[in-house]
Amino acid sequence: MPATVLISEVGPRDGLQSVARTLPLAHKLAWVTALHAAGLREIEVGSFVPAARLPQLADTAAVVAHARTLPRLTVMALVPNLQGAQAALAAGVHTCVDLHRLVAARAVLQRGLPGEPLHGMLPEAGLPPGFVYADGRLPDAAPLRALAAGAPA
Repeated sequence: MPATVLISEVGPRDGLQSVARTLPLAHKLAWVTALHAAGLREIEVGSFVPAARLPQLADTAAVVAHARTLPRLTVMALVPNLQGAQAALAAGVHTCVDLHRLVAARAVLQRGLPGEPLHGMLPEAGLPPGFVYADGRLPDAAPLRALAAGAPA
C-alpha cells in the first residue's frame, strides 16, 4: 500500500466550465492559491478552449502563470484539440489532460494503428518530440490501441 495519496483537484476547470457566470481572474488565482495552501499538489486549473465556447476559461494562461509560481504544484489543463495542446505547452502546463486521446486519435486518423509507442507520434500531432508528462513518463500506446479497437480511451 502506498505511503501517500495524491489528490488531483479539478474544480477550477470542471467547476467553472459548468456555470454561466465568469469568475474574475483575481478570484480564480485566490482559489488556486487556497487549494495549494490546503496541501493539494496537483490542480487542473483550466482548459485551453476557444473563448467563444467557454468564456469562463478564457484566462486559463494567466491562471497557469500564477499556479506555476506555487512550489511543488503540478499544473494541469484540459486540452481538447491540437491548438489547445500547443497553447497549454506554451503557457507552461506540466500535464495536458486528454493529450493522449488527442495524439492517439490524430495518429489513427492519419495512418492507422501503428506499431510504435505513442511518443513517436508526437511530432505528427504537432507536439515537441521530447514531450513527457510532469512525472517524467512518456505517453504510451495503450490509449491508442484502445481507441483503435473502438473502446473509450
